Amino acid sequence: MDIYPRSINGKSDVMNPSRNRTSSIMPSDIRIGNCSIMPNIVRGKNVTFPNGMILGIWGLIVLLILFIYIYSCCSFANQFERDWSRVEEKSGSYYELKLCVSNGKIEYKFDSWLINTSLNTYSYNIVMPGKVIIDGKMVDVEIKDDMMILSPSITSADDKEYWIK
Repeated sequence: MDIYPRSINGKSDVMNPSRNRTSSIMPSDIRIGNCSIMPNIVRGKNVTFPNGMILGIWGLIVLLILFIYIYSCCSFANQFERDWSRVEEKSGSYYELKLCVSNGKIEYKFDSWLINTSLNTYSYNIVMPGKVIIDGKMVDVEIKDDMMILSPSITSADDKEYWIK
């Protein structure tokens, strides 16, 4: 079995290495016996794919996007669902406010050295990473390291509220 490029004008380039070449040899020009290694591709012709292959590629793209979305939502939920708190002071007395976030519920608690009570309970749904619906109100949630910023505020009339892990 001989390996040789297609001959140009009846002469093989392998047999005549001193010949000046005016064109380069393409992979489709290399032949083993009577078989071409690469199929001939006619320039200017469009390569067509079967409809099933196109649908399969689009299906894989949709699955990949869906996987990325689900992964990012789960990652956001793991960061969001924990206990958040902040310490405030009024008339020289310090107290702690807590948000206990888990299983679709947010419990808003008041803790001081005398009183520990639950102030309110909210329900929530994660729409997308950074967007949560809390009791029917869309809230932007930004989590940076050990701090969570909610805007608009859910526990006061402020534009934003800050919570710490």
